Amino acid sequence: MLNSWRGSAVVGKSYVGTGRHKYGRRSIVDTEKKRMINSTAVHARRNAFAPRREHMKLLLRREERSLEEILIDEILGGAGNGRRCGPGIHEILYSASPAMNALGYGRGFYIGGVLYSRGGRRGIRVLDTMLARAGMGGLLYYPFRELAVVKSTSQARAFPAGPGLHSYEAGVIAGYFSASTSRMMSAEESECRYGGGTACRFEIKRVTAERHSSECISPYELVGAAAASVMTCGDGCSADEEYSILSVMPLLRSEALEGASGLSFAVGSKLAEMAGENDWETVIDSAARFFGLKHGKVIKGVGNKKSSVLLRYGPCNSDEAFVDISSAMFVGFLSKAFGSKVRMRKWLDAKGRYAVRLTTQNQ
Repeated sequence: MLNSWRGSAVVGKSYVGTGRHKYGRRSIVDTEKKRMINSTAVHARRNAFAPRREHMKLLLRREERSLEEILIDEILGGAGNGRRCGPGIHEILYSASPAMNALGYGRGFYIGGVLYSRGGRRGIRVLDTMLARAGMGGLLYYPFRELAVVKSTSQARAFPAGPGLHSYEAGVIAGYFSASTSRMMSAEESECRYGGGTACRFEIKRVTAERHSSECISPYELVGAAAASVMTCGDGCSADEEYSILSVMPLLRSEALEGASGLSFAVGSKLAEMAGENDWETVIDSAARFFGLKHGKVIKGVGNKKSSVLLRYGPCNSDEAFVDISSAMFVGFLSKAFGSKVRMRKWLDAKGRYAVRLTTQNQ
């Protein structure tokens, strides 16, 4: 984009035999009339290109932003719904082990600091917007003398996953308040709607000791909770595309990617047990909503052609590693439901976004 802009900005032409400089400086011909004409042309040309110079500066500033900053700006300036009825993929993955829990909190802490720096005069409203896009509803903020409390207004129903699923969001809150107060703060979730609480409640305090990871549930319970969450993603419930990719970015560039894909596959297999024989189209749609995909639908086969599943990704979550994590759930579901191997083909469409087609051998 920057190169194309430069190519279109023709600064000046060279005129042979007039004595005029190719960059539009005043003529060296010693005639008052020509001096006035040249001077007028220079000012007109400079004014004409002033907006383009400002546009170039804007592009350079955009190029300097990190991917996290770009996603945060999209979240703060967008209008995503963030309506989720249960735990999202990042909450499930960060609950898999104490190490994953610490990874989610630590990366969330960094994002909270970036969020504060991008917020400007909007203050704590940027934190409210960020967590609303996470599916937590609006925030209620209660500052006290020794601590502060942030409470969500979402009324999502409880899940069999226990408390402490919001390690990433706890990190975001701690990072935001640490940056805003210039003091090291921590945030711990003392009550969680997924654990049967009325809302999610985070207590913010000065750091006095090393943070301990939340207690993790068994892998079997975690897979069951994730499958239950997928099954609730019907009409009017969908993960936010920008927030979904932002929250799992620590996993996409780490050694945990393979384990995350394996857990996603196991959730897909569990879905096949829960869905029944004739409900797989509904499961495909729900799983696509769970990941915040552009769409996931069943393509019916005609004649000898087999039916297949087509997944399309949006401009923000079209990341190859994210494609691997999300598609693993669909592969797990199809392979379990049909007792067959699944053929997977992925490609980039004309807009540079990923598409995936999954076909089973036995249908």
